[in-house]
Amino acid sequence: MSAPEIELFWLFLIGTIAVIVLVIIIVASIIVNNRKLLLAQQEKLEEIEKSEKIYSDLFNNIPDIAYVHSFSGEIIRINTTVKDVLGYEPEQLVGKSIKSVFAPEYDYEADYYLKQILAEEKTSGIIHLKGSNEETYVFEYKNSTIYQNGKPSAIRGIARNVTERIKVEKELKRKDFLLEAVAEATNQLLSSDNYINGINKALAILGSATDVDRVYIFENHIHPETKNLLMSQRFEWCKESAVPQIDNLELQNLPYDSPIGEIIYPIFSRGDTYSRIARNYTQPEYEILGPQGILSIIILPIYIGNRFWGFIGFDDCQTERVWTRVEESILLAAAGSIGGVVGLMNVENQLIETNTFLKSILESSSFIAVLSCNLECQITYWNAGAENLFGYKWEEIVNVKKLHELFESNIQPEPTRRGANGAIEAGSPKLEESLTLQSSRLRGARFGGHSKVSDGARRRAGGSEDPIPAMKKFIISEKKSVSRELIGTTKNNNQIWINFTMSPIIDKTGKVTGFTIIGENISKRKQAEEALRKSEELFRTVWENSADGMRLVDHDGRIVMVNPAFCNLVKIPPKKLIGQHFNIPYRAQNQKDIEIFRQRFEEESFQTRLSTTIDLVQGKDVPVEISNSFIKFGEDNNFLLSVFRDVTERKLAEKQIRESQESLRKLSAHLQNVREKERTEIAREIHDELGQLLTTLNLDMSWVESMLPKNDRSVTERLKIMSNLLDTTIATVQRISTELRPALLDDLGLIAAIEWQAKEFQNRSGIKCNFSYDQKNLDLDKDQSTTIFRIFQETLTNVARHSNASIVDISLKQTNDELILKITDNGQGISKEKIYDPKSIGIIGMKERASIHNGVLDIKSKRNKGTTVILRIPLMMAEVNPK
Repeated sequence: MSAPEIELFWLFLIGTIAVIVLVIIIVASIIVNNRKLLLAQQEKLEEIEKSEKIYSDLFNNIPDIAYVHSFSGEIIRINTTVKDVLGYEPEQLVGKSIKSVFAPEYDYEADYYLKQILAEEKTSGIIHLKGSNEETYVFEYKNSTIYQNGKPSAIRGIARNVTERIKVEKELKRKDFLLEAVAEATNQLLSSDNYINGINKALAILGSATDVDRVYIFENHIHPETKNLLMSQRFEWCKESAVPQIDNLELQNLPYDSPIGEIIYPIFSRGDTYSRIARNYTQPEYEILGPQGILSIIILPIYIGNRFWGFIGFDDCQTERVWTRVEESILLAAAGSIGGVVGLMNVENQLIETNTFLKSILESSSFIAVLSCNLECQITYWNAGAENLFGYKWEEIVNVKKLHELFESNIQPEPTRRGANGAIEAGSPKLEESLTLQSSRLRGARFGGHSKVSDGARRRAGGSEDPIPAMKKFIISEKKSVSRELIGTTKNNNQIWINFTMSPIIDKTGKVTGFTIIGENISKRKQAEEALRKSEELFRTVWENSADGMRLVDHDGRIVMVNPAFCNLVKIPPKKLIGQHFNIPYRAQNQKDIEIFRQRFEEESFQTRLSTTIDLVQGKDVPVEISNSFIKFGEDNNFLLSVFRDVTERKLAEKQIRESQESLRKLSAHLQNVREKERTEIAREIHDELGQLLTTLNLDMSWVESMLPKNDRSVTERLKIMSNLLDTTIATVQRISTELRPALLDDLGLIAAIEWQAKEFQNRSGIKCNFSYDQKNLDLDKDQSTTIFRIFQETLTNVARHSNASIVDISLKQTNDELILKITDNGQGISKEKIYDPKSIGIIGMKERASIHNGVLDIKSKRNKGTTVILRIPLMMAEVNPK
């Protein structure tokens, strides 16, 4: 080889090396720049994810059910509290109609609920929902409308489970009412000269108290010939709407060896009660009870001493009522009282048997304490209920202790009054009393209370003095029963609250000879009242220290109470607000507003929550959120509580957040555009400039090879190696250029680019790709096409890395309002944790790309059943024109 040829060879080799180094430098620069952009974008996304996690934690950790649903009732989101309350997983309810969780028997509530949210911006009320265990629960709910772009888009709300609270309130009221009725009925039985009249009056009292259709008494007797035990109806009380059965011959001389008798006799022999509802009747029961129209029945045995004398029954012909154990216990006491009086009259002259009868009456219940004492309050009788209540045995009490020794420390101090500034001070009367007095002063009238004993009688029965002597004095003078709630002391020196009814024992001359006492442990109810009192104290604390302004207004529109925060909000001291009309702080004041307020107050039609701006007399406009709710005290006292929250700072913060989010989105879109532009320019430079140079170099290499002597094999082989290296370099340059920016995407459009990428992916990975589309040509702008193509590329990359799939199905479809790209593989799937993992940068990047064009990326996957990625781009942002 000559010197010029050697020199030419070395020049060619140095040029080739220089080109390869240049390509490496360009590729490295691209990788470094892309990494910086990705890191910056990742930091922004991590900030967004952190903010979303805080909101999600707050949403899921509140004790009430929080939800978002569409106006048609489709549940969009619901917090995890629904699992603890109703037993449903949130995923079970999302996408379903809210009507599906309404209790079937309250399906009308669901229709009203959906109509109400369409008619009103904010709604609230009571609904009955069905749990996963098929039980029905009661909820208080409050809803408000979500607006998006100035239009209502969905409903959000909170529902609180109040089932137990309502149940406890009903049971307490029912129990107290029934106890008072039993005490009154017992008093009628003991004080009536004619026991028949006394029993009829007692049945009327018990029937009204239990709200049944019939109350009756059956007496046992022996058939004179067969000596079989029979039962016959002797007494009856029934409602006017019910059919009397006292003259029903089938209920006279009914033998206990009959089918119905064989059912009830073993029950009564054990001293138990018989209770049934219509749907559970056996055939023998239906033959007797069905013709009488009885839907629910309870029968309680009457014992005189150890002898089964008869029974008392209660019929409900309207509902299938289920009687509680507490009701059974109270009615057993009534049955014992009736049976005792009957036995007392029948054996009036037999003192020993009379004592047995009395013991049967008083020992019939272990829950109700019954005792008696003489005029000196020396205890003369003590039943098992009293023993359970106080802990003393008969021998430790009867003729040993006096009544007042069991009730000490019952003198309580008078409550203090309100402070001069209108606030309720510690030790002051209840909030209800304070509001009553305040509102009374404003209207010039006093709200009256309701009591079974007149104010004068109450003072005589004992106010702040020792209660037992005061009650004794009142009973002797008035010959009436007195009920009080007293603190009793047990044998173990424990204090318990007792509902205490003391009645006179009157002889034939009309003189009071002693007293009967019926008592019940009401400590649990008092605990509930104490909890209410503490709740009231908490309300006072919140009232005085709340950062939100609070205002109470009566039905006349006059301000009753304000807290310091409200005064600070309107810049008016409380003395100038109390007693004035509600609009006194506002610049616009007219009588028409007051009249409208009174009408809305009467109808209770105030919006529960609203956002507005109040124009104050000082000329300042303050944006506020107002929450309105009614507070009722007693039967007549009703107040509107309005809570004002100054949202000036929040409005500014919301504006700043919206502007910041918009800036971040624009920055992300700009970064994507810059990166695609850089990729396009680099791809073009590599393809055009570097490709041309390599092609020229390849041609020169062929010329050099043609110029060499044929017999110089070493140089020829070397040139072939260099030619192959050049071919590989050209192919690499073409691949890098295509991956940076496929020319097909710009020249032939999105469909051709997807089709090419699918084939390349299939050849490279061995995973079969099926591509279908319903449009031959799509008229998309460059940015939209790039976004769809890049999301498609990222999806295929994830399939190759993680899915272990063998087939990928790709479809591109047009609907009336959107363009849909769907990619489905048959791989192992991906967990929900990884889909929503903030470290899944690829998925986050795809979602961010989609959001730039108002698109939505949805990923659905099941274990070992593959993954589906669906991209939806609105047609208002991407117009599709079939050609």
